[in-house]
Amino acid sequence: MEKENKIKKRKQFNYIFGHGEAIHSKTITLVFTKSKNKTYKIGFSASKKVGNSVTRNRARRRMREAARKNEEFFNNNLCYIFVAKEAIDSAPFLDIVSDCKFLINKANAKSQG
Repeated sequence: MEKENKIKKRKQFNYIFGHGEAIHSKTITLVFTKSKNKTYKIGFSASKKVGNSVTRNRARRRMREAARKNEEFFNNNLCYIFVAKEAIDSAPFLDIVSDCKFLINKANAKSQG
């Protein structure tokens, strides 16, 4: 993932959470909205419900790697935020990758129509 594709500022996260649409899976929630940029933007979040700091950081690392493996499916007109759920800690990595792919494809389909 390129550096310019990352969402880092709190203001950007708040805008996407406020104006975006959410899709849920067993381990991840994806919030997405239309982008004004020419490339997609992506961010990762894990609340304190997921666990302590070690668990939250592991959840974000696993989501980042799952998103990297599904990078070809991202739509350049969208901003994505992946939010970890409590079940992500005990889920096998392949389930996280498949959930990530499912959510990206569903978001792309919803944004088209």
